[in-house]
Amino acid sequence: MSDYFADRNLYEPYEFDCINDYFEYIIDSRSNGQNTQAKDLWKAMDAEQKARFSEWADEYLFFEDLDTRTNDDEVSYMDELLAFLRS
Repeated sequence: MSDYFADRNLYEPYEFDCINDYFEYIIDSRSNGQNTQAKDLWKAMDAEQKARFSEWADEYLFFEDLDTRTNDDEVSYMDELLAFLRS
């Protein structure tokens, strides 16, 4: 598990209460066309935080009904988001 203080150092400059707020900020940045900002936020995370983001985002997008994939052959919003952030 990530060091609590490492997580805090990541999100506190944005005055967020927790790492999940930081994760949501990445999604909001991408949705609002702030592509460079979204990538910069992604790059600031370590490997474990990125893995946690992926798990969190998959669940978040499902419950927010943002994953619009209609069948297994289509690329989901989550898949597109991760491909974009990793590029």
